[in-house]
Amino acid sequence: MVFTVLRKSLLVLILLAPMASITIHLHNRSREQTKADAPLEVIQSYLKATYSRDYRAAYGYISAADQKIRDEKSYVQGRGEFTGFAARLAGTLANFMDLKLAEEISDGARKKIKVEYSVAAAEDVSSLVWAWDAEKLNSLSTAEQTLLLDALAARKRSGNLTKIQGHETFELIREGNAWKIFHDWAAGTNVN
Repeated sequence: MVFTVLRKSLLVLILLAPMASITIHLHNRSREQTKADAPLEVIQSYLKATYSRDYRAAYGYISAADQKIRDEKSYVQGRGEFTGFAARLAGTLANFMDLKLAEEISDGARKKIKVEYSVAAAEDVSSLVWAWDAEKLNSLSTAEQTLLLDALAARKRSGNLTKIQGHETFELIREGNAWKIFHDWAAGTNVN
């Protein structure tokens, strides 16, 4: 009898596990699609990726027309990407970014969007993060990394994190169901 109950339980698990996995996958895919379908979300994700020097992620938000002009490898190599804990630290600061829509002009499959943002001043935390020395940051122990992240979070909570304000205008184009940032690299536009 115990064997029969175990067998039935195992059978239920075998049948339900793939369904749960598919449900989780579809939920995550739906969330990513929703993000790509919202122009402001695309801009914010792109800005966070470039601020944190995650140029591989930033490249994914760039239009196919621009990607035909400059491939991912040359885009990333020309910019100096962080890795390891340095990337995680920069990503944490990027997540402190505030962004708001200032102006939007829409023309069907194209949008011109001006945003205003406020982001942690990298220079303000420079002494805390060894002048952004990636080698030093990546050699920190897990405990030291945690202390550093906690110190930055405490500065943010207390309002003692200097922020810089800026604004930027982006042109976005519709590619399938997603919005992509269009730099018009074919025309020789300055690459940001």
